[in-house]
Amino acid sequence: MCDRPTVGPGQEKNVSKILIVKGSSDELRNLIKTISRTADDGGKRLAELARRDPTLDLQVVGLPVGEKAAREAEAKTEEHELLFSSGANFAFNLLMTQAQALGYGSHLAAVAAKNAPSTEQGDQLRLLGASLDQLGKQVAQMIRTLPPA
Repeated sequence: MCDRPTVGPGQEKNVSKILIVKGSSDELRNLIKTISRTADDGGKRLAELARRDPTLDLQVVGLPVGEKAAREAEAKTEEHELLFSSGANFAFNLLMTQAQALGYGSHLAAVAAKNAPSTEQGDQLRLLGASLDQLGKQVAQMIRTLPPA
């Protein structure tokens, strides 16, 4: 999870910072803060698992150069769209990035849980995946309620 510019706990835990410079509804702000806290907590859980199991290296990327470049380009595009949008367009753009990140994260956690070397790791990854999936559903619901741009 940590190598994908639009996903990893390192990126998602900081997403609420954009709300400092951008206006948003209380509902959007609360959901984004919940996503940030969940990503931060998930990152801490993963770091603790890695601390206890030296074979779990969270720094290994293993992506082809082209895939990594495409992900970086996607992240820059999303950043630009967020910085230069406002109102309903900003809310939509932000929620779309979160929907994508949460979907990716929940699937990655599920795959990692199936391949975890221990029951404890599998349980932690399943819990993280379920949390991300639930937040993804909340994001989708909020997208449905946005006013037309």
